[in-house]
Amino acid sequence: MEVTGFPASVRDQILKLASINLCPNLSGQICCTLMMNPPQPGEPSHELYRKVRRCCTLVSFGARRTTRGTLHVTAPHPCDAHPPRRKSQKR
Repeated sequence: MEVTGFPASVRDQILKLASINLCPNLSGQICCTLMMNPPQPGEPSHELYRKVRRCCTLVSFGARRTTRGTLHVTAPHPCDAHPPRRKSQKR
């Protein structure tokens, strides 16, 4: 980006504002750290982490299931190449 015709103090502020967008915010950095290095068994927050992760997984699974079911009803063809087997079907 080229900035011409502005005083140096204005150019500095524009550069500062542009560079802020290049760095993740603090909460983003914390989330990335937790994803890459989650609490290990025996650490104080591991049990809470395990419960939250399990809850998020179940909610996500339910949303995927609902979406897939809706698309199977409304779409002219199946949404996936391998639809779920019924209990009566054998492999």
